[in-house]
Amino acid sequence: MGDRMAMAHLQVNPEFKLQVVLEALQSDDTDAEVARVYDIHPVTLSNWKKKLKENESKAFGAGDELKEKKDKIAKLER
Repeated sequence: MGDRMAMAHLQVNPEFKLQVVLEALQSDDTDAEVARVYDIHPVTLSNWKKKLKENESKAFGAGDELKEKKDKIAKLER
């Protein structure tokens, strides 16, 4: 359990967050199932999705790359 506690405080890079959010949006699986695949808590995934929707291109600290991904997400949600 000590390893899990240590990992809880690690920074996750923006690309990984975006990859997981995109997978959740594109997949027929539930958020919980996607979160399990990536070994993150479902609430964490939910928070990332919410943050992306609220903050658009600034959500995870990446610039134009994230804006392109956000546009793709918006298109997928339509």
